[in-house]
Amino acid sequence: MIKKIVLATTLLVTLAQAEIQQTGFFVGLDGSKRTVDIAYNNNETAFAIRQYTSKSTQKTLSYKVGYQYYFTRLYARINSFKDVDGARDKYTIQGKTYELNAEYIPVFYMSKSKDWDIRGLFGAGIGYNSSKLENYDLTLLPVSVSSSTQSFMEYGYQVGVLVESEIGLSLELGLRFRQGHLLEYSDGQNESTFSREETAYYLGVNYLF
Repeated sequence: MIKKIVLATTLLVTLAQAEIQQTGFFVGLDGSKRTVDIAYNNNETAFAIRQYTSKSTQKTLSYKVGYQYYFTRLYARINSFKDVDGARDKYTIQGKTYELNAEYIPVFYMSKSKDWDIRGLFGAGIGYNSSKLENYDLTLLPVSVSSSTQSFMEYGYQVGVLVESEIGLSLELGLRFRQGHLLEYSDGQNESTFSREETAYYLGVNYLF
């Protein structure tokens, strides 16, 4: 009985004196609300459909794994997306985003007991979108050209705040902006392209090992 009391007391004292861990591997999950502008372009004289821009919104989940070292974080992020033509209902684009991100996370506030803090979050990401055009109007593409899965680079930045605790859990709230090419179709003479700009507000939860 005495041993149990001693062990419990020791554990409580240890937890009370715990400080935030600032380095280590981490995993995370982000929930985002995305607003997407997709620009459809072509050499207009060869197409029945003229150039136009579509706007759509979607909620998505992102998965992260990386390493934190004091005031910096490096991590990979992956998420799936489905963008629907909100202007003319002529296509759907489905795909996945694969990214590498680097962030500067300075401490804005540290509690006196050092068991929680608030950090800023300033970062950049670069990667690629692997996507395919589906349920589309055939006149969007050059004659005799069909849809195929394609991969193009995308890049952008993110800003936000990060709240950490001594148990390894952290929450982050931020804004993420991305832009890049999605799809390109050509028959050698005529060409049509889809490019995207994305703004996402996200709430994330992470665990630092």
